[in-house]
Amino acid sequence: MIPFFNLKLQYQKIQKEYLEHADQILQSGKLMDGPMRLQLETALEKRIGRHHVVVCHSGTQALGMIALFQYRYNMYSLLRTQNNAKPKIIVPALTYPATINAFLNANWEVIIADVDSTGVLDFGRIDPHSCDGVCAVGLFGKPVKWSESWLQRKALIEDGAQHWQCGTPGKVLAPMAISFDPTKNLGAHGNGGAIVCDDKVTADWIERFQNNGKPKYDSGGTNSRMSELDCLSVILKLRYLDEWQDRRKDIAGYWIDQFAQCENIRCLIDKDELDTHGLQKFVIDIPKRDTVKSSLQEAGVECKIHYEKPLHEYDYYSDCKNPGHVSTASMLSRRLLTLPFYPELTDVEVETIATQVLDHVNFHNETSATSSRNSI
Repeated sequence: MIPFFNLKLQYQKIQKEYLEHADQILQSGKLMDGPMRLQLETALEKRIGRHHVVVCHSGTQALGMIALFQYRYNMYSLLRTQNNAKPKIIVPALTYPATINAFLNANWEVIIADVDSTGVLDFGRIDPHSCDGVCAVGLFGKPVKWSESWLQRKALIEDGAQHWQCGTPGKVLAPMAISFDPTKNLGAHGNGGAIVCDDKVTADWIERFQNNGKPKYDSGGTNSRMSELDCLSVILKLRYLDEWQDRRKDIAGYWIDQFAQCENIRCLIDKDELDTHGLQKFVIDIPKRDTVKSSLQEAGVECKIHYEKPLHEYDYYSDCKNPGHVSTASMLSRRLLTLPFYPELTDVEVETIATQVLDHVNFHNETSATSSRNSI
């Protein structure tokens, strides 16, 4: 079986160094807010090219704190002029529910908008005047390209859990939440996330809020800190990230070439995007997705679905304004399949995945075509 994740292989690469430093941390007794945290924040600021990074407990909490800060401070004057009506924020229909939860929990009115054929917000179909802000998601690692018409919006936010390594194309430097979930390209061994921004006011508020308002206790807050051990694991993995991303790029390029042979497979990464893509997931658009997924599992290739439903098809979010069941997001949710995609895959495994995908997609669609012809 080729598993969808194989995190133990990555750990083996840093195991000796990690255990040595972990012992030093545990011996010191400084398990939170120590030198590892400062070192990680400094390293990320340098790599991303932004002025401020504040690490926290998770990417979900990072986005939630950005949403709350924007609501409390950037939306305050709006709330007064609109008789305390909730500000409106747009989120894409195809994303993990953590995105929408961040804004609902911060008291925003959420508008769920449709996506384009690659799963990211379709800015061309959204009226900038219909909302007070927008949260863009770099789905699967695709960089966010803000439309010029959005530059004057009051709140521009990026859920960068999957695409933060892309840099920031264009003129917009929106506050961004990133995730160090163990399954991400750069992951901790437990939990971790970060807020990235360029203004000191935002950074200072989040710095206090994620530690219950400390030291003045004048802003409220929560406990959303990242442990020294988790900071350590990200620091060590950061040294290998370019090497790992290059390997992902090679794998993706090979698969794009192989799948071009099949008219029933559309890759959501184009070959000319490989140098600018975050390469978090390799996703294909295929007919008969569920059947193909099951047969690949039987053949020894574990795949996943991201995501089984767009947000508006969950009952909990159905009251939000949304694009409906004939949306592009709804269509994609029934066709997208995510392949195992990590740098530790061997060349043989990479080739096996390509062969198996081609064989099973072709087989199930040829069978369907034959059945259709026989029924005429």
